[in-house]
Amino acid sequence: LKKEAFEASLRTASKGMELGGIAFDPIDFAAPMGQLHVVRSKPLGDGVKRPVILVSGGLDGYKEELALLLQGSLAGSGVSNGVVLVLVDMPGTGQNPRPLSSKGNEEYSAIIDRLASEPDIDSTRIGFMGLSFGGYWAVRLPQVEPRIKAAVNFGGPMTKAFTLGNFGRLPDAFVQAALQVMGVTNIFGLAGVSDSLAKSVSDGLATNTKPLLTINGTEDSVIPMEDTLFPYTAGAPRTFFLVPGDDHCAMGNLELVIGVAKSWLDKELAAP
Repeated sequence: LKKEAFEASLRTASKGMELGGIAFDPIDFAAPMGQLHVVRSKPLGDGVKRPVILVSGGLDGYKEELALLLQGSLAGSGVSNGVVLVLVDMPGTGQNPRPLSSKGNEEYSAIIDRLASEPDIDSTRIGFMGLSFGGYWAVRLPQVEPRIKAAVNFGGPMTKAFTLGNFGRLPDAFVQAALQVMGVTNIFGLAGVSDSLAKSVSDGLATNTKPLLTINGTEDSVIPMEDTLFPYTAGAPRTFFLVPGDDHCAMGNLELVIGVAKSWLDKELAAP
């Protein structure tokens, strides 16, 4: 029943994209961890190779929902004319069924492998944008995937967010979603996966020299401020854009912060 409901939601989202004039094509392919599914902005067919931005949501942000969410901001800012936009389900969500773990970078690398065969993509200019839990991968992925040139982290969890103390203050629905995405059934399993995620991103931070932009509200009710500022503790270069009084991912100022992210990525992904 749950699978049928999810498939129905995909059809509804796809219809909404169609009615809204959002032009994306699906890419389905076999990868070492199983079948993967992403959507990409439609090729313009002009023979020009363009940079690519991978966008990944969080625990409940599926790629089709991202398309609807971003249509008036990221797409509206002209990204479809100068950049290939690729929307990705985070491991454990949507059509990316392998449970979330510290090995989740393997899915993103497999996607990049596949995208390199697209004739209009310049694989030397790859950016990443992660929203909410997807922001974790904006920090972690450049540590292990050399093809990522720059990344934007929107309110991603890093270390303190993964503690049981932080989970204990969050709504039960959030904790249940985390259990499902991680493929565990109890708090002990949650703690094990969380510790592994936190250790991985901490261990790799000092050696990561890829440009990183962190965006968030100063009153994030989900992610501790220590995690928002975490990238500042090691590695370089680091840029921060914090919106006073806004909540998680600065969603109250979505068009503003997406515009900031887009302008920053345009600069970082510019042709040499």
